[in-house]
Amino acid sequence: MMEAGNPLLWVAPAKARRTGQTLTVQSYMTHVEGRPFALDRSALRLTVLGASKAVDIQGCPAR
Repeated sequence: MMEAGNPLLWVAPAKARRTGQTLTVQSYMTHVEGRPFALDRSALRLTVLGASKAVDIQGCPAR
């Protein structure tokens, strides 16, 4: 699950892909009014659920 941290941003259900030990998650975000927006990456929240574990990731650092 992916959350934008802004209630005016709609986030599509995420698609996940795993290659070895790397998990790649992709989603689509849009402003509910159809306007351009600036994304606050520090407000992003990713929740990854596994068979026996869950991981909560808050924020997305710049690379």
